Amino acid sequence: MKNSKYSPRYLFFLGLAALLIVVNLLIANDYVTIWEGAEANMLLNVQQSLDGSAEVSSNGFSFLPEQVVKLVYSFVGLNISQLRYISVIILLFSFIGIYHWGRKIFGEEPVLISLVVLGGSFLMSSISKLVVADVWLFATQSLYLIFLVLYIKQPILKWLIGVVVMLILGLLVNLPMMLIWGLGLSLYFLLMHPNKTTTKNILLKGVLPVSLLGAMFYFTQGGGDNDAFVLAYGNISYWKFLLFSFLALLPWMGFLIAALLDVFMKMKSREELAIISLGWLIFGLASMSLVVQLLFAYLIAKHVLNFLKKPYPYDGLVKSVTLFILLLSFIGVTLMLIGGWQQLGAEGYPSALTVGALYWGFGFLGVMGLFLREKRFILGGFGMSVLLVTFAFWGKVYPLVEKFRDLPRQLSEEVKIQDKTATLPLNMVMHTLPSRNNFQVYLNESFPNRKQITSQQDLDELLNSKRTEILIYNDSLSLQIDSSYLKNSKKIIGNVDINRPQTYWVIKLK
Repeated sequence: MKNSKYSPRYLFFLGLAALLIVVNLLIANDYVTIWEGAEANMLLNVQQSLDGSAEVSSNGFSFLPEQVVKLVYSFVGLNISQLRYISVIILLFSFIGIYHWGRKIFGEEPVLISLVVLGGSFLMSSISKLVVADVWLFATQSLYLIFLVLYIKQPILKWLIGVVVMLILGLLVNLPMMLIWGLGLSLYFLLMHPNKTTTKNILLKGVLPVSLLGAMFYFTQGGGDNDAFVLAYGNISYWKFLLFSFLALLPWMGFLIAALLDVFMKMKSREELAIISLGWLIFGLASMSLVVQLLFAYLIAKHVLNFLKKPYPYDGLVKSVTLFILLLSFIGVTLMLIGGWQQLGAEGYPSALTVGALYWGFGFLGVMGLFLREKRFILGGFGMSVLLVTFAFWGKVYPLVEKFRDLPRQLSEEVKIQDKTATLPLNMVMHTLPSRNNFQVYLNESFPNRKQITSQQDLDELLNSKRTEILIYNDSLSLQIDSSYLKNSKKIIGNVDINRPQTYWVIKLK
């Protein structure tokens, strides 16, 4: 990018946005408790694979992200911040690839603004902080689309290789979701794109052979599962996926609605960009992937730039929707302040106030930019609102939320203190926690030898045996224990469910 092309002020904004994107991806990763669900599933499967306790999968398929996480885990162990760097690195490399190759199709400035919008997406930045496979699929699907369009425009070998490589990598990440995306998009372009010859060539030379091999593997050996995906069929409802996809870009909603309307309007005249965008939307939604966020970001970027040119046909729509969202955000901020006080105590109010003030204040600046037609106000207002709100959330609000989530880590750390050699058997008298994967991940690192006690007879037998063992006791199972055991033990109060704190005792039996 040449310095003469953009003003120093604009370059400063882009640099600041890039810095905030990276900071938001890295902040809090060391102390955020492992999330139950996709992240815990991934780590638990990696642990079981490394210690040989995992059963052989019925489909015999181990996908690419798991293999990479397993390799890194073998060197760093359960160092959660370093394991989370994997997703961050994959995302940043995908951003570099999108900029390097995507600008050849979509233009440099639209791609730069797209990456600013995408990096500020709360959905994208939050999922990219986890040890999950969603970001891997996003990277392969995004670059596959770019190489596919590049080949259609310029049918040369390097773009064909790019299409095939990204398709293969995507199949190794999630076979059915990449089949839907890769084969579906190619068939769609064959039917809808005006360049029929090139679309047919890429389908027959690259996409169809690889897809058929993938389909054969899927129907004969299986194609993995969705356990390590936050966004996937079976892990989240489709309506929640749609809701989160739109809410993640809330400040830009006026531009997004106008852009989607514009795509459907331009499909009547079969404009190439509208054809590409509609296929991107259809198969992105069908594969239930983060790649939809990139489409939304690109459409927003195009319409921000078009808005600054006259005439712009959706001027009134953008302004009215944005003002409505700003009004709703004011109500939301008020409710958040009340909820912050009730849920998080006295510290919750100033934290929620900071987040709300940043969002509403910069959002108001963006609205001013709409009426003044000032590019710096629009980009600076809406762009910084989401980036700074994300930074404030992870820096100020989330540490207060963590106290409702860190019980699994607290208990595992206290067990390690009680048994520094990690050789004693661990017994658990608890109802819910032992079945949670994130608690198992913490314990697997040092205490693979453990069992859950569910009857009074088994508990009495343990207490009367005089064996040196560790016991975690909670009265949720209504099993009785002599109070003398509790007096000299470590008491930990924590939440399995929010607003329902329970007491746990970590006892070293002798």
